[in-house]
Amino acid sequence: MNHNNHNTNSHTNKHLNREECFYIAKQHQAGESIRAIARSLGRSLSTISNELKRGTAEQIQQGKY
Repeated sequence: MNHNNHNTNSHTNKHLNREECFYIAKQHQAGESIRAIARSLGRSLSTISNELKRGTAEQIQQGKY
C-alpha cells in the first residue's frame, strides 16, 4: 500500500526563530498592528497573536526561556 501523507507540507516554518520573536515584540510595542507584523514576516495572524500571548521575547530577556 502506498499512502501519501501531505500533512507535513503544511507545517513548514512552524516555529518562530529568536529574531522573529524580538521583531514581533518590538513592532507591537511600537504600535504596529498584528496584521502588519504578520504581513511583514509572511506569517499568519494567529501565529503573531499566539506569540504575543506567549511573550517569548520577554521570557528570553528575563532569562526564563
